[in-house]
Amino acid sequence: MIAASVSDVVYQCQSAAAGFVAGPDKAALTRDVDRLVDLAGRVEADARFRVAGRASTLREQVAVAVRSLRAECSPQQAQRLDDAVS
Repeated sequence: MIAASVSDVVYQCQSAAAGFVAGPDKAALTRDVDRLVDLAGRVEADARFRVAGRASTLREQVAVAVRSLRAECSPQQAQRLDDAVS
């Protein structure tokens, strides 16, 4: 669920930034950020797990999503994620 949500956020933001779409799908971004915020409330942000064959943490994955969201995609959603893992 973490990887899918982060991947979707990055895809939405990068597609909009590249001009492939007029803007990110706000409903999809909200859904993905809601999932990540919910997970941050239930799991330890620094607990290790494997994604795509490498070790990662929720905090690291959220940082990837936050970078994409801050890049003129959805700063409000970026702040929600930052607050959730801080």
